[in-house]
Amino acid sequence: MKMQSLQGITIVAAIATLLVTAGTAQAQRAHTLYASKCAGCHANDGSGNTSMGQMMHIPSFKSPAVQKMTNAKLRVMIANGKAPMPAFKGQLTNTQIGELVQYVRTLAKRK
Repeated sequence: MKMQSLQGITIVAAIATLLVTAGTAQAQRAHTLYASKCAGCHANDGSGNTSMGQMMHIPSFKSPAVQKMTNAKLRVMIANGKAPMPAFKGQLTNTQIGELVQYVRTLAKRK
């Protein structure tokens, strides 16, 4: 009986480790993708505080207006672009676009 409990705990721990590792890898991919495709205009912290961001009056990703947009709306914006932002449909997969949306959500929580 104790052996079965120990095996169950081991399996649960292994699954939890895999989920954390997968989440960490996904977060790193999203960060790298954001840095290469978005940060030039939107800034590393999502504030829009770059020369391009200031010139184009890009809103901060931390702003309530951006954060209350639905994930679907953010996905459409990334995929189709919004002048002057280019469209990323065809350059990014649906999975990558989803990862960027989730990454943008994390920027609101950062100082």
